[in-house]
Amino acid sequence: MQFTELDLAWLERIGVKHTVQVRADNVIKAVDDDPDTLYVLLSGTARVSLLYPDGRERMVSLVVSKGAFGELVMLSETTLQSSVVVIAHTNCLVGKIAYADVLAAVRRDPDLLRDIMRLTAAKSASLMREFERSTFGSGLSQIAALLFALRGEDGSVDISQDRLAGLAGKSRVTVAHHLHDLEKKGVIRLGRSKIQVLDADQLERLSNKLI
Repeated sequence: MQFTELDLAWLERIGVKHTVQVRADNVIKAVDDDPDTLYVLLSGTARVSLLYPDGRERMVSLVVSKGAFGELVMLSETTLQSSVVVIAHTNCLVGKIAYADVLAAVRRDPDLLRDIMRLTAAKSASLMREFERSTFGSGLSQIAALLFALRGEDGSVDISQDRLAGLAGKSRVTVAHHLHDLEKKGVIRLGRSKIQVLDADQLERLSNKLI
C-alpha cells in the first residue's frame, strides 16, 4: 500500500529547485493540478485518497519520504478527470520539479527516462494490488493494510477508530469489529486514539489475504 521510494541519486540527477511546506491534512495535489510538475516528497508521509462529493475520504495508498507523484500526467501531457488527491498525512516538505527541468535532465542522461518508467510501473502495480484488495479482499484485510501502511517505526498508529473508519470508507461499527478481531489474534493492542502493532509480519500477511 506504499508507493516506491526514489533513489536519492535519481533526485540529484534532476535537481529540486522549489520546495514547499505542507501541514498535515492539507491537500498537496489533485490529479489535474500543475500538470507540468513532478512532485517529490522530501520528508513526511502523504496519503493518496479518493474524495467523495459529500466530503468523505477513502485512503488508497501511502506515499513515504522520497516518493514521487504527478509524473504520469506530466509525461502524458493529458488532463485527467479524477477525484484522487494527495493529502499530507504528517507535516511534509514537498519538492516541485518542472517538466522543462525533467526533460532537460533526460536529454543529458537518457537512462533517467527508464527510471521514471520503473517508478510509474511500480506505482501501477501498487494500485493494482489495492484494487484487488478492495474488490476481492475482506474488510479485515483492508483494515490490516491500512494499519500496516500507517504504522510508525515503533509500530504505533496514532489514530482514532472514527478516523480509521473514515480512511477505510467503512462504518465505525465494522472497523471496531475488525480491530477487536485483530486484537484477539494478538496482532495489535488497542488504546485511546492509538493502535499498537504487535506482529507486523502477521498484519502484512492478513493484509494480502484475498477472499
